[in-house]
Parts: sequence; C-alpha cells; structure tokens
Amino acid sequence: LDLFLSSVKRFASFIAENLIDQVVAQILEYNFGRVETYGQFMQTTQPTADELARLSQALNLLVNSGIVDPVSDNDWIRAMLGFPEVKEKEENEMEDAVWEALGRSLSHIGRRKTE
Repeated sequence: LDLFLSSVKRFASFIAENLIDQVVAQILEYNFGRVETYGQFMQTTQPTADELARLSQALNLLVNSGIVDPVSDNDWIRAMLGFPEVKEKEENEMEDAVWEALGRSLSHIGRRKTE
C-alpha cells in the first residue's frame, strides 16, 4: 500500500508540474507578461483509517484528561482531522452536544470506578 501511495504522490507531482509549465505559465505570461513565479499546487494527504483511529483514541484521552477542551480547541481539532469549519449556529449546537456527551462519558467512568 505504501508503494502504491508513493507512486500516486509522484504521479500527482508530475501532473502538477506539467500543468503549471504548460498551461498556467502560458496564461500568466499572456495576461501579465513575465512573472517571477507561476505558483504551485498544494498536495494534501488524507490520513488512513488506522491513523484516524489512533488519532481519535489519543484525542479522546487528551479530552478525558482535561488537557484538551473540546469546545475551545474545536477549530484546532477539526483542522487536524481535516474536517470543514463549522458555521456559528452549528457551533453552538455542537458545543451543547459535546458537553452533553462528555458529561455522559464522565458519569459512565465514575460509575465504573465505584462498582
């Protein structure tokens, strides 16, 4: 799988370089004359299912230990996981849901310790 992903990344780089050299450069030079740089395409990587599982376990541990606040650190968490930004109305609803879920999780942990 790593060999396949490596090949795909190299092929994506090849396509991006050729697209910039053969298309973008000509359009920019036609419209603006000589320019210093023609820009570049960003290559993003999607985490594998295994990486997402490990990341979510670590994040859960950080939230449950109080190191990470799921509400105030929400933007950072979403960016790290590659999730889209949340609109303000959705953010308020999500904040309520996070605190409710966290409360259930903590009460469940408390019941286990006393049993």
